[in-house]
Amino acid sequence: MTNTANAKRITLIATTALIVTGCSGLSELDYDLRGGAGQFDTSDAVRNATYAPPQPDARGVVSYPGYQVAVARRGDTIETVAARVNLPAEELASYNALPRGVPLRDGEIIALPARVAEPGGTVDVAAIAGDAINRAEGTPGLPAGD
Repeated sequence: MTNTANAKRITLIATTALIVTGCSGLSELDYDLRGGAGQFDTSDAVRNATYAPPQPDARGVVSYPGYQVAVARRGDTIETVAARVNLPAEELASYNALPRGVPLRDGEIIALPARVAEPGGTVDVAAIAGDAINRAEGTPGLPAGD
C-alpha cells in the first residue's frame, strides 16, 4: 500500500473510533422523545381520557355508526345469539368463523354481518342536527348561519 492509502485508512479508523466513543450514551438515548422533550408526552391525556363505552341494549347489541356487535351472555351459543338478534345462525357463525353449537364466553363480542333494527325505531340524525342548529341561531356569541 502507498502512504496515501495508509493515511486514509488510519484517518478512517480514528474517525470511526471517535464517533463510537462519542456515542457511549446511546443506551440512554430517548428514541421516542418521552423523557426529555416533554411536549410529545401524551400519557396524561390518555390517563385522563373519559369516555363511557356504549352499553348493549336488552338483546346485547351495541350499535356503532358503521357496524354492530352482540355481547354474548353466559351459556350463549351462536344459535342463541342469532335468535336473540333475529339473524340466521349459519350466517352469523360463518361471518365470525365459528362452528355452530360452540359455547361462547360471557362478554364475548360477536360481529353482526348485517345491521339489525335498533330499539326505539330509527333516529333521524339530520333532523336532530338541523333542530340544534336552528335553536343555536341567535344565541349570543355565535355567528349567524348562512
